[in-house]
Amino acid sequence: MAGAMRTVLEREGYVVDHVAGLADLREAARLANSDVVLLDRALPDGDGVEAIPELRQCIPGIPVIVITARAEVEDRVSGLDLGADDYLAKPFAMEELLARLRAVLRRPPAMAPTGARVGQLILHFGNREATVGGQPLELRRRGPLGLGTLVG
Repeated sequence: MAGAMRTVLEREGYVVDHVAGLADLREAARLANSDVVLLDRALPDGDGVEAIPELRQCIPGIPVIVITARAEVEDRVSGLDLGADDYLAKPFAMEELLARLRAVLRRPPAMAPTGARVGQLILHFGNREATVGGQPLELRRRGPLGLGTLVG
């Protein structure tokens, strides 16, 4: 199935990188500059949705479409709850996959993070405040920007 999908996607003008398992996916996420991930739940080395949080750490806001034979309601709900942006059950029409790809790529990028945490330090970008161990940290006017650069 992956080969047929790759052929259709490339014919439609998409650049496709194919990986065969979670380990390869994690490595590719660190190296690739992808716009969307098509992810199967049934990978040889585990459930593909387990990698979604790590994918989002490497590529913040990356849309993830899960494509899988696991079509029961509880499978779809768990896949979406675990971070998938869309869930497509096999078998499916390639036209539907292409439409779902266009739909997720039309969505605006995810919002920038509202804060950051390093150990006991918590930065709140919106109100330009910070706390250490729950206690407010006095910041100079440029302080939050400098800390945000260090933390981000």
